[in-house]
Amino acid sequence: MIPGTHRYEVAVLIGPGRSDVLEVVVVVGAGESTEVPIDVGFDFTEIFDITVNPDNPNGTPRYYCTDSANGQIYGLDEDFLPLAVIASPFEDGIPCTGIAFVGTGDADNGSLIVGNGQSGVQMHLMEITLAGEFIRDLFVFIPTPALPTAKAFPGPVEGRAGGMAFGSESGTVYITGPDTCDIYGMSHEGNGETDPDSSFEHPNEGSQQKGCTTKQCAQSNGFIGCTETLYLTSQTDDGTLEIIEVSVEAGEATQIGEGISLAGIEDPGGIVFEGDTFIVTGNSDGSVYQVQSTGNFVRGDANGDSLVDIGDPITILGVLFNSEPASECLAQLDSNDDNQIDIGDAIYVLNFLFQDTAQPPAPFPDPGPDPTPSAVTPCP
Repeated sequence: MIPGTHRYEVAVLIGPGRSDVLEVVVVVGAGESTEVPIDVGFDFTEIFDITVNPDNPNGTPRYYCTDSANGQIYGLDEDFLPLAVIASPFEDGIPCTGIAFVGTGDADNGSLIVGNGQSGVQMHLMEITLAGEFIRDLFVFIPTPALPTAKAFPGPVEGRAGGMAFGSESGTVYITGPDTCDIYGMSHEGNGETDPDSSFEHPNEGSQQKGCTTKQCAQSNGFIGCTETLYLTSQTDDGTLEIIEVSVEAGEATQIGEGISLAGIEDPGGIVFEGDTFIVTGNSDGSVYQVQSTGNFVRGDANGDSLVDIGDPITILGVLFNSEPASECLAQLDSNDDNQIDIGDAIYVLNFLFQDTAQPPAPFPDPGPDPTPSAVTPCP
């Protein structure tokens, strides 16, 4: 998809054989529009959570989102066109809320873990195949603590499941409790037992959360790695909604950097993160929004010292050929802005410095956001 803000009008057909149409705005990132008919059996849709299969085969859903009002799961392609409708695995009248794609589930065929939206009972998750077939139940509980100083009391976790995520590096499923300010982590290979080291209270007091996703580790030519972190919906002291990044260690969450404002979204729900873009569901309006997230940087400043000099091509060559660590902001290394990190970037800076050729594309020479963001060379 061409970068930018793409506005989609989704025509929701209410009931078979009727002409009623509810237009829902789906902002995916000016100008292009299309109408997509989604045949649903009720007169209201509420997209609660969303998850992504980053390696989906051609012709299969990339995104899966839950409709807590209709009790359905929609499989959508890269342009949010519907490819499949999966019935809720829960009984009629029980909302399906959180959802997480697990690439290693169902014997590496991929599976979905879906949250039960019923309050006042033990938190209940269900794992299903990508076709909607039942695999197993998971009832979330806190085990007996190994130490008497453990903060959480053992026993069943009560309340509906909120937004969910799966960390492919750790094998951990994360579940937010919208009735509380807690996020519960548990092993996908387990039986619903929470892990005290990956379960934590939301770092911002008073935040009831629906959105949760793990950070996709950046990969470029196989030389970049990252530590698994989480993105959560949150709110500031003045009530502004935002997305924050947190690291979790020994059951404590620490916010990393500044939050990303969601002030333009009335009721943000589930989130996924790809490259430098957040996809956020509008929980109560049946909409999906794309929020561009890019940090400030100077193009060509590969070593991050705020100067473009001989040290930068040396850094690029070291990353490419000596397995040296690279900045998390890969766009800094992409000196010629071709969305690749290769020897051409080092040559571009050398020519600029010593042959008086064109300067690196924006942002240069002053730091700023990437005007041509790419999932291949993100700058979170």
